[in-house]
Amino acid sequence: MSSAMLWLAEQQRDDGFWGEKKDRIKLTCLAVEAFLFYGHFPGNSPEYSGMFVKALDALISDVNLNGKLLKWCLKQPPTINPCMRHL
Repeated sequence: MSSAMLWLAEQQRDDGFWGEKKDRIKLTCLAVEAFLFYGHFPGNSPEYSGMFVKALDALISDVNLNGKLLKWCLKQPPTINPCMRHL
């Protein structure tokens, strides 16, 4: 599985997101969820710590005054809610 995680980390864009504008929040949350699922948490996986920081900074920067990110996360069922499950 480490080769899959390495590949996924390499797909992260310079701005911290995965995917293009339309789906970048969903894809970034799902990418982070994949790392969390396989036991790579911020602080215990030095090889991916920069990736986590970039992803979380990107997600936080995308929260705007109308709460777009939070609204999307809250609409997701708990079984597939990658934004909120590990907070």
